[in-house]
Amino acid sequence: MLIPSLRLLQRSIAGEQIDPANIDSLLASKIEEDQYLEYKRGAWLNVGTKERNRELKRYVSGFANAAGGVLLVGVAGSEGSAPNWIVDGCPISKVDSWAGQVVSQLALSPPAVVRAIPHPKGTVLLVSVDRSSKLIPYVDRGGLSYTLRVGDNTVDVPDYLAADLLLGRRERAQLKVDVDIRMQPHGEGSKLLTLSVKKIAVENIGFRSERVRVLLVGPAQAIHYSDQRPANHWAGQAMLDGLRPYVANVYSALPHVVFQGPSGDVAPFESRRVENEFVVVGEQDLPALWLGVLVVVADGSPPEFHQVSIELNPGDASGRSTLTRTPSGERGELFFGSLAGYLTLASST
Repeated sequence: MLIPSLRLLQRSIAGEQIDPANIDSLLASKIEEDQYLEYKRGAWLNVGTKERNRELKRYVSGFANAAGGVLLVGVAGSEGSAPNWIVDGCPISKVDSWAGQVVSQLALSPPAVVRAIPHPKGTVLLVSVDRSSKLIPYVDRGGLSYTLRVGDNTVDVPDYLAADLLLGRRERAQLKVDVDIRMQPHGEGSKLLTLSVKKIAVENIGFRSERVRVLLVGPAQAIHYSDQRPANHWAGQAMLDGLRPYVANVYSALPHVVFQGPSGDVAPFESRRVENEFVVVGEQDLPALWLGVLVVVADGSPPEFHQVSIELNPGDASGRSTLTRTPSGERGELFFGSLAGYLTLASST
């Protein structure tokens, strides 16, 4: 079922008549501003001509560069968590003629729909914008600027990002990974250790939706290092470098487990996360080290490999996790010996 704002957008760009009754129904339902809808009170037009033109083009550009949207001018809302939207009307005559001339300067494809709705409480200006087939700039202070509709806000696109989009440098999703994994005793009297996945989150900070799969791959057994280094020394890159030969030899012979992290479509500016726990073999009264790899697989992009290291000190309730991205080209080999082939297989399934 379509949300009301999207239904209004589709009806208006399809050429259906939007009348005062439709506006009253929308406001009576207390439909708030969102990705597809922006209200502006009539006083929004009570500024200089240049500023008024600029602001109209700014909002239209934002809708066109996103998923489209509807701008309703002449609708005021009270402040608070549940606004009471009312029609207050546009204070200028022939508002649709003015808006049509301004919007025509943007070279929209497809063109915008501009209408003046004669409501009993005042004229409401409706500007409906479909998603554009290309980025739409507007002239601002002598230069080209771009905006983007994100949620219920229209934000300015920085110059560097606009250049990246125009030159095709942002054709892949931009993913940000966050991980919080702890190792702790499995229970009183137990010799086992538990890996608690407090959070594995993947956030899409780019402008393209992407199908994502995240795997946590590691051994079913923790490594104890009582003879390798002092206790109370938290895992760090320098320490791990010193343990490379020892870790590689032991890990090559251990069975490995795969934990399924977040998966599915991740839209721009959205995130997916999971929480879970699983048991690994280990002595809870000895210092322990667990090393794994977080594999992030996105359609159309090469897999990313992140090294996860967790150390447990017997005197502490839980270990701490460290996440380090593996440089591109290493294909997840790290210092895991024969685990590299397993990772390549897991990331492609």
